Amino acid sequence: MADFGEVRMKKFLRIREVQLFSGLSRSQIYSLVAKGEFPRQVKVSEKASAWLLSELEAWMQNRVAGRIVSPGDWHESSQAN
Repeated sequence: MADFGEVRMKKFLRIREVQLFSGLSRSQIYSLVAKGEFPRQVKVSEKASAWLLSELEAWMQNRVAGRIVSPGDWHESSQAN
């Protein structure tokens, strides 16, 4: 039986899916790739490139882990309005 968790981690995403996943524009993605600040794409065929979902998830986790919350930053209240 296939391990679907493992299959999910090895999924390829094309540029439009990467844009939706990251919230970044196409030009921002390629600029960050060029600076070494975003995962590099993988050549999947002669004319197609894609990103590994697992690398994108790790990038996102690192961005969240590295954030600094200042006292004036927005945060959710523990009380409902």
